[in-house]
Amino acid sequence: MLLKRLRALPNRSLRSAEKLLLATGASLFLFLLLVSLVLFLTGRPWARRTLFFPQISSAKLVGETRFLPRRRSLDQDVQLLVEEVILGPELPMHRPLLPRETRLISVLARQRRVYLSLSSGILRPGQSPFEPEAALQALSNVILFNFPRIRRLELLIEGQVPSGGSVFRFQPKLLK
Repeated sequence: MLLKRLRALPNRSLRSAEKLLLATGASLFLFLLLVSLVLFLTGRPWARRTLFFPQISSAKLVGETRFLPRRRSLDQDVQLLVEEVILGPELPMHRPLLPRETRLISVLARQRRVYLSLSSGILRPGQSPFEPEAALQALSNVILFNFPRIRRLELLIEGQVPSGGSVFRFQPKLLK
């Protein structure tokens, strides 16, 4: 019955309706393509970052790749990376690198030197699979691995240089 009705319609009106439908679909497709292209070109690019966390079965550090948005400055990029390390691993077979009580207080980057201040929560024993010295060393390795342009990394606890200029004889490594 429907087929008989379609045959009864004039061919000219059916063709114009098909053309209108095709033109509407094509214009909608082109509009969405144009919008997505503009958003892609004007949006902030994502940076591939590798975070290292200890495995559950051993203390061996294993990398997790994350795509983090690029920020406007080095100190904001480092801040985002350290916050991701503090949040912990995504995979259930990895353990957190830093104790949960650890907070990032501030990050300051000047002339390829980065000063990073953490809360005293990093010094709490038993919350991390590593001793505080090893956890700080692993954190510095994560930062220097992802930002090779950093020449010197200074880790501070509560904004203070630990007594003797180091935490448990921890000295951030210098790069060339």
